[in-house]
Amino acid sequence: MVLYSTEHNLLPSEMPLSQWDKVVDLWTRRTAELSEDARVKHIAIFENTGAAVGVTMPHPHGQIYAFPFVPPRVEREWGAASVYSLQQKKCLHCNVLDEERREQRRVIAENASFTAFVPSFARFPYEMQIYAIRHMRSLSEFRDGEAEDLSSILLSTRKRYDRLFGGPMPLMMLLHQTLHLYVEFLPLQRSAHKLKYLASVESSLGTFLQDVNPEAAAVALRNLII
Repeated sequence: MVLYSTEHNLLPSEMPLSQWDKVVDLWTRRTAELSEDARVKHIAIFENTGAAVGVTMPHPHGQIYAFPFVPPRVEREWGAASVYSLQQKKCLHCNVLDEERREQRRVIAENASFTAFVPSFARFPYEMQIYAIRHMRSLSEFRDGEAEDLSSILLSTRKRYDRLFGGPMPLMMLLHQTLHLYVEFLPLQRSAHKLKYLASVESSLGTFLQDVNPEAAAVALRNLII
């Protein structure tokens, strides 16, 4: 478990930037340490927030799992990205990012190192992803200023979510490494008073019904005053 702050009731969106710097630094150090263990096949850095996700402890925190195997979804993503790379001679994630930055319709925020956007293939209402602009595979490859840029865009993202409907947003966050460094946010609210439930089509068939148009979600998130 990774405790984000010593303050029990502090929301991640309320943490100062300096505290997010410490969180990202810890993520980076643990990634490097766990990568040295030959038993570790995949490192998952993630956060579950809110009662709607099943969280019972309000203290701001996340978790780091070191798996002795590659999880199924990650394995499928690696396989698809590898095939794309062989055929197109380019990183799949770099191509997704290039298209989003070129169109700008779904881009929420950007700094020198990272771009936050609502993906065109979003599964959850107001889903966001944060991609490293420079192709890097993991936190261990950070150059000067990139860790701080990640902290900054993570904080602004959390502020947007908590201001979207006027209260803490229940969500899942997962940091993806190995192929192309990116962070994925899966919020569970589709409106101020309605949750996004994963019913039969989503849970049994893996086919997601989108409650909010990605472009409309991007406008709502982008126009928030943070």
